[in-house]
Amino acid sequence: MSFLQRKRAIKLTADVAMAFAKDGAKWSHALIMNLAKKPKNKTLLRSILGSEYERLTKPCLSWKMPRAKKILQRSFKMHSRIKKGARRLPGVNAASVHAEAAVTRTKVLKRLVPGGEHWDNSSLLEETLDYVISLRAQVDLMHLLVKALNVPNLK
Repeated sequence: MSFLQRKRAIKLTADVAMAFAKDGAKWSHALIMNLAKKPKNKTLLRSILGSEYERLTKPCLSWKMPRAKKILQRSFKMHSRIKKGARRLPGVNAASVHAEAAVTRTKVLKRLVPGGEHWDNSSLLEETLDYVISLRAQVDLMHLLVKALNVPNLK
């Protein structure tokens, strides 16, 4: 096994272990599904998850949430008008600029969290908090492993 193959296997194993430990979280199911989409990951995922592989790689229907399409369409129209160089539009005020920024941040957050594109805003914030806490725990564990193995700092 080459260095890059080992690195990929270790990263995949860490992601799966983190997701498997949070079995009730929506992002954990989404993360495992995203990892299973890549053909080179399937064999390793099957060996890690065992009999749970089929259950965890099946799509979850409860992710689909109704969206406020009219609000999103209005914010996209406003955003495109502002980008085209319109200086002052009627009805453009500080509140609409803040609302537009909030929509943009929410879209970015939905791309960052596994499965985030399928949730409403309150679910997105709850799952994001849980995901960040899990990532922080994973980083802390890796720091402890490096310290325990006395690996010199690599820069």
